[in-house]
Amino acid sequence: MKRICYIVSDIDRSLAFEWIVKNLDSKRFHLRFILLNPGPSALEKYLIETQVPFIRINADGSLGLISAWIQVWWHLLIHRPHIVHCHMRKAKLIGISASFLSLISRRIYTRHSADYNHKYHPHAVKYDRLVNTLSTDIVAISKNVEEVLTQDEKAAPQKIHRIPHGFDLKGFQEVDARRILALKTKWELEGDRTCIGVISRMLELKGFQYIIPAIARLQKQGVKCTLVIANARGPYLDHVKRLIAEHALDDVRLIPFEHDIQALYHCFDIFLHTPIDRRSEAFGQTYVEGLAAGIPSVFTLSGVAPEFITDSHNALVVPHCDKEAISDAIQRLLEDEHLRSELSRQGKESVKIFALDTFIQRLESLYGH
Repeated sequence: MKRICYIVSDIDRSLAFEWIVKNLDSKRFHLRFILLNPGPSALEKYLIETQVPFIRINADGSLGLISAWIQVWWHLLIHRPHIVHCHMRKAKLIGISASFLSLISRRIYTRHSADYNHKYHPHAVKYDRLVNTLSTDIVAISKNVEEVLTQDEKAAPQKIHRIPHGFDLKGFQEVDARRILALKTKWELEGDRTCIGVISRMLELKGFQYIIPAIARLQKQGVKCTLVIANARGPYLDHVKRLIAEHALDDVRLIPFEHDIQALYHCFDIFLHTPIDRRSEAFGQTYVEGLAAGIPSVFTLSGVAPEFITDSHNALVVPHCDKEAISDAIQRLLEDEHLRSELSRQGKESVKIFALDTFIQRLESLYGH
């Protein structure tokens, strides 16, 4: 049996890790986790419930990073996993370097960003390249990420395995009506106003500076709608609040975090995700989740989206950074019930390529070779 140590940083709840714990072949692989979190998390609670061994280490601050590195290194020396698999920024920096110096033979990290550091933190690209060098395998979650790794960072192509995220699609499609009603009550979304949803961390690259004027334009045209922004946390939050005030949006919900994300999608009549360019997203899980839930959607293409989303087939696709196009697409959906129905049906069909079983098989193949 192969011992696998997952090292994960700054994650509260993650359905993806819950699915891996539940579905990875326990006869072939034994999992343990190192959580680089400052405090308890929903993921930690899940690991306790499922009796998966883990430790939590605080990696906040410069001294915290050094202390965390030593603790991770020591933990790896004691437990000697066959494979270390790292997720997120701190985890890959600490985990890959510590496992390299611990002489762990398989050092894997999943790349969850595309060219974010190249654009916003160019000084950090050297650390990305170092991690690429020290890793034995790199999981690219989309063609977009693979291009950044090979073309921009010159990572060795033989290290790279393209494994898109997998999803429990039924979990997004078969949601108990009571869960939906509970969220509508919780976030005051009951009534006859059209609910337009966004689920995205507050970053400039997510395109809020175009979404908010688009919604304002609709409201000025007489459309009664509520804008819901979930996962409303991050460095762009204050700017988004200023935009909301400047455009005098009359009905907005900012939701910092919602655990029942599957039910939240079903509170929306229309779903938006409009990153500012094709490399803003490494993957864009919300594309898959929104379509899996059957919500008529307006998208710009980024991350994995160009690989499976087609305009007027499974979503409406608009140009990047175009508030008028976003507004017009929403209006088109509001006026065309048949289009909404077709996009919902085709959206559910198109995301079958991201079925959880396929993802788990690819992951087991990576670990097994």
